[in-house]
Amino acid sequence: MRCRHDRHKRRLTHQDGDRTPFLPDLLEGISRRPFSPRVVLGDLIESSKYRRMPQGRFSRPPCLEPKILFTRYLIGIGLLLLWLSPATAIGQPDCVPVHRVYDGDTVLVITAERRRLVRLVGIDAPETPKQRGQPGQPFSQRARRHLAALIRDRCVQLETHGEDRYGRLLAVIHLDGVNVNLEMVRQGLAEAYGGRTPGGFDRRPYAKAEAAARRSGRGMWVQGAAYRSPLEWKHGD
Repeated sequence: MRCRHDRHKRRLTHQDGDRTPFLPDLLEGISRRPFSPRVVLGDLIESSKYRRMPQGRFSRPPCLEPKILFTRYLIGIGLLLLWLSPATAIGQPDCVPVHRVYDGDTVLVITAERRRLVRLVGIDAPETPKQRGQPGQPFSQRARRHLAALIRDRCVQLETHGEDRYGRLLAVIHLDGVNVNLEMVRQGLAEAYGGRTPGGFDRRPYAKAEAAARRSGRGMWVQGAAYRSPLEWKHGD
């Protein structure tokens, strides 16, 4: 299909006189403004809209050849899929969504490869009941709910420290610049982990946060002398 206008003036206009975006203009626009798949997709769709002809009929702009129109739709669909992908975060390459929160220190995330169980490294939260009908440790449900309110269905960054013996990923979870592991200790809903930690992991901020929570009687520390650590509760000592 040949264009009615000169090839060097393929700048189509709507009735209001605005210039219809053409592919080179769209690419140039991307380089001059923050990347937004929604905006670019809108421009692509707008450029292929039907327009009203003088006889009252509707027709595509005369310079939109089928190949160009098809290419624009392919680009638009690709950008939309990229934008909607749950494992993709524009500008946050290490961002992963939290799918489920099991307790105050264990969550399920969705990585690009597969789903992974993540154990929040450096902390130990009250034990939830392992079987239906059994009592959990005091403050275990409150810790789980608090962690879920913080990160469930949110996209977080993982600072990984290998795996534990159960194959769980050991990680510090960061959300909007906040160390979520440390925040759980500060709120009195987890204690600093007393066992072995991975090499290179600094446990000092966690011990300091636990001491402050103990002094203020925050969260589970309100139990005072009746408090038992998750390790003691687990083994029934």
